[in-house]
Amino acid sequence: KELTSTWDEDSGLTEKGVELVELMLEKKILIDVTHLSLNGRKQVYDIVDHHNKDCAVFASHVGAKGVHRISYNLQDWELQWLASRGCAVGIIFMNSWISPYQPAGNGLKNIEDTLSYIVNTAGADLPAIGTDLDGFTDPPDEIETIKDLPLVTKHLMDMGYGDDIIKRFIGGNAIRLLTNGWGNSTE
Repeated sequence: KELTSTWDEDSGLTEKGVELVELMLEKKILIDVTHLSLNGRKQVYDIVDHHNKDCAVFASHVGAKGVHRISYNLQDWELQWLASRGCAVGIIFMNSWISPYQPAGNGLKNIEDTLSYIVNTAGADLPAIGTDLDGFTDPPDEIETIKDLPLVTKHLMDMGYGDDIIKRFIGGNAIRLLTNGWGNSTE
């Protein structure tokens, strides 16, 4: 049976799922909302807000719905919610998730467009690399393996992005979230 045939776009967290999110917050375990439905993500955000926690949530490998309108990608209000709480969003390196158009050789531009959109929507402290180069995804033509990551930096430099945004994107935002999330003492 095909995975998409069993995916329920309207589902949310089960009772056990809510309990798990609560426990993760208590144990200072970061919550990845990447594979949740919109309703499930909303529930996580509500629980996190109820506990007044910052740096507790991330999306490890997604895109922005304002760039490509698929339910997997985060809506603008979600990007802003995550940014306002010190979280991070890893941009997936998979053309079918970050662009409605997939011309060959356009992967770096798709990554750049998603990065630009997230920065303009929610600020430079939110985006991170979220490649998902696990063999299942169809990576951009220019980025086949992790060894090709320097091409992302070069492309962004060639497009005029400053060192500050590039450093945040290629590791700074993820390190900040991990450091602050695991050491989160906000009660």
